[in-house]
Formats: sequence, structure tokens, C-alpha cells
Amino acid sequence: MIKKRLVLKFSPQVVNQPIISTLARKYDISFNILQATITQNRVGRMILEMEGSKKNIDAACAFFKKSGVSFQRLGEDIKMDEKKCVSCGVCVGYCPTNAFSFDAGNKVVFDPKKCIACEFCITHCPYNAMTLKY
Repeated sequence: MIKKRLVLKFSPQVVNQPIISTLARKYDISFNILQATITQNRVGRMILEMEGSKKNIDAACAFFKKSGVSFQRLGEDIKMDEKKCVSCGVCVGYCPTNAFSFDAGNKVVFDPKKCIACEFCITHCPYNAMTLKY
């Protein structure tokens, strides 16, 4: 069993289709919706954690492509600008998943594998060192 966190983008043409429920039924995937929004223009965005066999997760990703849902790994969207970060530690205190920590030299380190894209680090960083691009 493996886990994979993805950011999914649904066009207005597919936003009303039961794509996520198909994961459980057809591909034997357990899933956790970490975040979901639909804009006024009816574009959907979802942060999804999937768990299942590698074969089934790969098949589910192929199903997303076939269904017109674009996706990418969650860690590819969240970036720390090390030139802007002064290691003040505000993000460490706000992060609910401990994706931020201090290394031995008291420098803030970001682990995107732990991130759930709650955006607390983005809204609270006084130096705008964190960005989220979907």
C-alpha cells in the first residue's frame, strides 16, 4: 500500500461528475479529502490523499486524465523562498502537521510531504516566504 497526495483541478465541464466516488468503487482506493473548493466560475480544486496499491493508484491517475481532471503532486505547489525566509519560526507555530521544524543551526526547514496546504504558513509569514501555486 502506498499513499499519494495530489492537487486536482476540475474544469466546469466535469465539476459535477462523481469522479472521486469512482476511486473507491472502481479502483479500491481509500481517500481523504484534505481541502475542496469550487470557484464562482465553477472550476474545482481539491487536495486529495489516496491510499491503495501502486497499480490501483496509477490506474486512478490514468482515470483522472481520461476524465479531464488535471493533477500534480501536492509538494510541487508549495514553495519556500529561502531568500525571503529569516527563520523567525512563525510558520513552525502555526503548522498543524509539523511540516516546519528547526534544524541544528536554528534554520527553518520545510517538509512538503507533511504539508496539507492549509495555507496557515502563507497567511501568517511576515516575510511572504511561502507561496502556493495551483
